[in-house]
This record gives sequence, structure tokens and C-alpha cells, in this order.
Amino acid sequence: MTKRFCIALSVDVDRQSDAYLRKHLTGVLTHNGHTVQVPDELRLLCFDYRNRGYEVFPPCDHTDALGQCLGHDVDSDRVDHAAGASPQESKHGDAVE
Repeated sequence: MTKRFCIALSVDVDRQSDAYLRKHLTGVLTHNGHTVQVPDELRLLCFDYRNRGYEVFPPCDHTDALGQCLGHDVDSDRVDHAAGASPQESKHGDAVE
């Protein structure tokens, strides 16, 4: 059995400059179904999730206390991303992507 792990974004990403955040993250992050405004809303989310004890934004509903994905069983030995969700989609819950 193979396990697939979700990629998570560090809650410390807000330590980057506004210019860096705008260049690399504008339009690509979603939370609760809407696009996160970078950098203002992202900085507030980082603050909130750090205060909850997370190291990363939980990418799915199968995480440890720090927000890290615990892995998802995959039936085959080969993970085929073309058949599943794209890296921007989550089938496991709402998360910052």
C-alpha cells in the first residue's frame, strides 16, 4: 500500500516581504472557498493559525496537531496525479492551498 501526503504551506510564510508574497502567492491561495488577498489577509491567517498551534495550514482533514498531513492510503503502488485531484484541488477538506 502506498501513502499520498498533501502539501502544506507554512504559517510562517508571512515573514517574507510583501513584494515576495505578491509575486509568488497572489491568486493561488484559497481559504473557505474564496481567494486569499495577499499580503493583508494572508498575514492575518498566518497569525490566527500560529496562535492555534499550527506549523502549517492544514491541507486536509487527516492531520496531526501541528497541521501536517498524516497520509492517505492509495490502492495502487503507483500514484497517478492525472487521475486524481490537481495540486490545487483538495478532496479532503477546506484548506489554504
